[in-house]
Amino acid sequence: ATQGPSSTGSYCKRYWRGTFDVTYYHCDPMFRLGELYLSYAEAVNEAYGPTGTAPGYSWTAVEAVDSVRLRAEMPGIEESMQRSGQVMDKDTFRERVRNERCVELAFESNHYYFDIRRWKEAPELMNQTLYGMWVEKCAPSAEYPKGRKYIRKAIPTNRQSRWRDCMYLLPFPDEQANTMRNFVNNEKWQ
Repeated sequence: ATQGPSSTGSYCKRYWRGTFDVTYYHCDPMFRLGELYLSYAEAVNEAYGPTGTAPGYSWTAVEAVDSVRLRAEMPGIEESMQRSGQVMDKDTFRERVRNERCVELAFESNHYYFDIRRWKEAPELMNQTLYGMWVEKCAPSAEYPKGRKYIRKAIPTNRQSRWRDCMYLLPFPDEQANTMRNFVNNEKWQ
């Protein structure tokens, strides 16, 4: 199996030209419009509910999520929730927005890592076994029509994470912290 530059053995096709050579490059945008819409939806839902609007804006949280879903030719969020029998309330919509962020921002920067920290879900999620996807080339067959075998396995032990609550905060560098009297630095990430 060829892993290329990815430590997990998989790579997102939207960033890859299909070859590894000296001119290979990777495009990772800093901000995307979809991310801004989903951040707006998350904030508005927390403050005013899914059908509320932020002061000075006429856009609801539902409309912000729908704009992202409609660009991907997906049904609107209300229609999707009705089909699954979900009620449009603040808590249910919060989980839907979180799912939309995971889907829309998959493989981009460290969105998920910072999202689970912001949502205070990091201790539960980061202490689980982390898995990677290994893709192996094989002869095309009925079982593997595209000639690729996908194998999900735990990443090596030295790449597994161990979450501690001190990771919510970054420590000040010792040389700066030592210049202040009566200052207690944040716990170190050791």
